Amino acid sequence: MKDLWHGSGSAVRSRIALSFLFFVLLCGCSLAQSGGVNPIFANPPMLVSHHGKLHVDLVAAPAELTLGGHQFEGMLYNGQYMPQVWRLRSGDKLTVSLHNQLSEATNFHFHGLDVSPLGNGDNVFLHIAPGEMFNYAITIPEKHVGLFWFHPHMHGDVDRQIIGGMSGGIVIDGSERLYPYLKHLRERIILIKHHPIGRADYQELVTVNGMVTPDIPIRPGEAQFWQVGNIGADRFLRLKIEGMAFYLISRDGYFVPQPIRMEEVLLGPGQRFSAIVVGGQAGPHAFKSVEFKFDERQPPLPEVELGTVVSQGPAADVAAVEAKASAQRVNGPLYVDTVRSSPIAHRRTFAFSVSPDKTKFFINDQVFDEDRTDVTVKLGDTEEWTILNQDAQYHDFHIHQTGFLVTEVNGVAALLMGCETPSALPPRRTENLARPR
Repeated sequence: MKDLWHGSGSAVRSRIALSFLFFVLLCGCSLAQSGGVNPIFANPPMLVSHHGKLHVDLVAAPAELTLGGHQFEGMLYNGQYMPQVWRLRSGDKLTVSLHNQLSEATNFHFHGLDVSPLGNGDNVFLHIAPGEMFNYAITIPEKHVGLFWFHPHMHGDVDRQIIGGMSGGIVIDGSERLYPYLKHLRERIILIKHHPIGRADYQELVTVNGMVTPDIPIRPGEAQFWQVGNIGADRFLRLKIEGMAFYLISRDGYFVPQPIRMEEVLLGPGQRFSAIVVGGQAGPHAFKSVEFKFDERQPPLPEVELGTVVSQGPAADVAAVEAKASAQRVNGPLYVDTVRSSPIAHRRTFAFSVSPDKTKFFINDQVFDEDRTDVTVKLGDTEEWTILNQDAQYHDFHIHQTGFLVTEVNGVAALLMGCETPSALPPRRTENLARPR
């Protein structure tokens, strides 16, 4: 499953088919520097719901920020490069008052949440002009558990506003209901952002919770619960902890029936995963993105150091703890099990392609137009979609307010689970299922 996720590309017409059954649902800050002594990892600050409600005042405004010794003019929420994480539970009411103090229009997207775009919901077609304010109001669906995120989704300016700093995390509590083993584990919330530093070789600055290469403490044989999100705009990461395996339990908020041992995981923009990480033998273990061939026409993306997992403490039987972690089983039925058994109402194919000069991207030979409706799907239907990547680089595939189950990649049954942002890669095939509620 290490290969199953993200990209954009050229005219090398490698056939990548992502077929899947899916359902449609309407419904100036200065960061720690790495100057000799690495910062110690800390979870982001939190805003926690009370009595089933959370209200957030969010100001989008220009600001100067310093990252790794480099100064940038950014665009931040509430003046923070790493804004507070919103922590809620299923069924909670979330309201957000977005104040636009930028010199350009913006809007807001609750990434991964299956909530209605109607009214004051998750409507990315809104244009909130400079000086205006808009009140968003959603209810967290009962099926949601895990890590999600928020960011602007102003067509034509999405990348620039996110890279400027406008993104943050959302945690929906309840993972321990599905995996009771997690209840007493130390939780690490790891949010990864990137920022260009003026080079042409993909040597961007990549931060963890706004920190540059932090030390992440763990004890030998200690099991920790990691929730990891790539909340940047367009950076791909192939994550690995040297000398330490981890046990994946969910992807994009969809859980697997039992932990999957992984040596590394490919995380495209917007993607998240949760895992049980077991401390290895005493010593430093590099947490990094390894070299990765993102585009067939370009050199590989270089290795990026993200931090160091420092295992320190008495010796322990690491193998025994790993065996216990891998023996866990999900407690109760999974949403994807219902999706998998749904009859298919319709099948469709969508092809990703790009113009020769790489200035225009197409789906079924059409450029996006927010005033045009390309497909109308009946609410409640389960469909199978095949996605063809006819480009030479990776592409994310994501539908707002709709999850799906990956079932096949290039004709081979997929190992994983439900998700909401797989990657079409040259050349792979994936199938997904999702069904309405």
